[in-house]
Amino acid sequence: MYDLTVALETTNVRIPIGGALWLDADINVPPDAKGVVIFAHGSGSSRHSPRNRYVASELNNVQMATVLVDLLTMLEETLDVGAAAALDAAAARPDAVHAVVSRGGRADLASRLGEVKAPSLLIVGGNDPEVWRLNREAFRLLGGTKELAVIPGATHLFEEPGALEAVASCAGVWFTRYVTR
Repeated sequence: MYDLTVALETTNVRIPIGGALWLDADINVPPDAKGVVIFAHGSGSSRHSPRNRYVASELNNVQMATVLVDLLTMLEETLDVGAAAALDAAAARPDAVHAVVSRGGRADLASRLGEVKAPSLLIVGGNDPEVWRLNREAFRLLGGTKELAVIPGATHLFEEPGALEAVASCAGVWFTRYVTR
């Protein structure tokens, strides 16, 4: 479906998080990686999503290591909290989270928007009016350096020709600007 142009070997890992709980993750590290981008997905997505894998591949092309991890439990997935989880993590760990990009996510569900210091980019589809409205509301509350990017003609999943490529390009520029080794 999408052209995965970087031919990196994927490392599959299981990360213990306590008790009998594990996080499954796929890691790609290009030579001379400048930083690491961790993907937190919302409902209906996973580390196996072709869209997530495409964006990760494009980030690998700009020397960003990527970690596609299924961070959410099945219950959390029903709440659609990928963007919110990333933004709340940025607020809680400003020393560890250096930038956030949300692709069509529900940033409005984050509970600590005003505390976010990490540069944050919210990307929405121009033909996704409800998510666009919710992200405009979140954007007003968001702290730190921020940008709201609208991909013209794109719907929620960015399935239109060129839409996901535009998302990957915006994310690559953002992470290259704000994430360092």
